[in-house]
Amino acid sequence: MAKIAHRPERHTDGLSDEALIARIRALEDIDPPPGLSERIIIRVKRQPASSWKRIWQRLWQPLTVTIRPLPWAAVAMLLVLGMTAFRLFPDFPSPSPIEPAGLSQGVTFSLLAPEARSVQLIGSFNQWRPGLHALSVDPGAGQWIIRLHLAPGRHEYAFLVDGERVVSDPRAPFSQTDGFGTRNSVIFTDGHDARRL
Repeated sequence: MAKIAHRPERHTDGLSDEALIARIRALEDIDPPPGLSERIIIRVKRQPASSWKRIWQRLWQPLTVTIRPLPWAAVAMLLVLGMTAFRLFPDFPSPSPIEPAGLSQGVTFSLLAPEARSVQLIGSFNQWRPGLHALSVDPGAGQWIIRLHLAPGRHEYAFLVDGERVVSDPRAPFSQTDGFGTRNSVIFTDGHDARRL
């Protein structure tokens, strides 16, 4: 044991540190009582588990989920309302550039079809949806006609005859294939004139 080198101090019983150390050294070796080591080991605080062990234990612990009914009821109600609105208004019209504010141009479309019962104009300007632009007929001439305001740009179009047959414009000098075996007529508008190209 290393020697303690410091100024001797007096304790309440009148012994200095050195005298106290000398008395401790003079004590006999005593064996600890049986079971003391085991009791100490049991009471020693356990070492914390490693990170991997804690993760592994966390994965195998039961998961507790708390559900508060009020927020979930509100979410469910919004979903039901949204689905109901979607079913009530499935063909809700989306904004289209048919009659935009600002620059637009009136364009006349016509088709000679005296045997037709109905003719509708479908095209890129109305998302190819029938029922939005029905042509009017001159019964004596068999000429179907409609006038629309189109934004400047390139527009593909065709006529839907009797709700079944798609017919391209015979007066259009140019057309574009639609990828399904038919051809769409093409018109360009620039704010001043319209050209069927």
